[in-house]
Amino acid sequence: MEFQKVADGLAFPEGPTWDRKGGVFVVNVYNNRLERFQLNEKGHLERRELYAELPGKGNGTTLHADGTLYVADYERKAILRVPAPNRVEVVVERYEGQPLRGPNDLCFDTFGNLFFTDPRDSWDEPIGTVYRLSKEGKLERFGKNLHFPNGIAIDPEGRHVYVAETRRNRILRWALREGQVVSREPELFADLPPSAVGPDGMRFDRAGNLWVAHYGRGVSKLDKQGKEIALYTLPGKGITNLEFGGNDGRWLFVTETQTNALYRADL
Repeated sequence: MEFQKVADGLAFPEGPTWDRKGGVFVVNVYNNRLERFQLNEKGHLERRELYAELPGKGNGTTLHADGTLYVADYERKAILRVPAPNRVEVVVERYEGQPLRGPNDLCFDTFGNLFFTDPRDSWDEPIGTVYRLSKEGKLERFGKNLHFPNGIAIDPEGRHVYVAETRRNRILRWALREGQVVSREPELFADLPPSAVGPDGMRFDRAGNLWVAHYGRGVSKLDKQGKEIALYTLPGKGITNLEFGGNDGRWLFVTETQTNALYRADL
C-alpha cells in the first residue's frame, strides 16, 4: 500500500476525521489550529482552510451522526463541540465536581453515546481513566488505573469498546450491551510488538479489523482475535492517528509528526 502526501506544514498533526462532504479535519496540537482539507474525487487537495482556533491543545476528533465535529482538548481539559467554523462550545469538563485530567481521544456508538479517554499525567503513574457520556448528558467513569489510555474505538457490532494503553503497549477492551458498559474490568485484546512507543489512534474497518496508529513503528492492522496481519510504514514513524474516508470508505488517512504531514492511501 502506497501513501501519498495530502498536505504538509502541520504542527504535530492529530485527529483526522472525514466530514462526509469531501473534507478531512486535522488538529495541529502545537498551535491549537483545527484545519479542514477539501479533496477532489481523486483524493487530491483542492483547498486548505483554518476551521477554528481551539482554546487549548486539541487531540482526537470524531463526528456525531448529525455531522457535528467533537474534539478532545488535552490542555483545555474538556470535550468540545465545533458545530460551525470558528464556533467552539464546551460539552463536558468535570466529573463529580472535579476537572477532567486532559482528554485525548473519543468516539460515538450507534446510540449517540460518547466514549473518551482522559490520560493526562498518567504516563509514569497509572491514573488514567476512560469515560462514557450518555446521549442524555450523564457522565460515568468505567476505566481507571491506566497507564496513558489513548486511542479509543468501538467495533462495528457494538460489542466492545477498545482502548489503546500506550505506556504498556497494549489494547484493552470492555464489553458493551446496547451502548452500556457491562464488564467491570477490561480484558486484554492485544499486546503489540515492543519496538515502538505504543498505540495511539485506532479505527475499525467494515470487516471488523482494527487499524492502529502504532507510534514509532507504523500502521498496524489487527484481525478480530487481536493478531497483527499487516504493517504499513510511512516516510516518518511518528504516526498519531488515522481515519477511513472517501465515498466508499476506501481511503485511509494518517497523520504523521516527523514529517508533520497528512497522508492518504487507497485500500
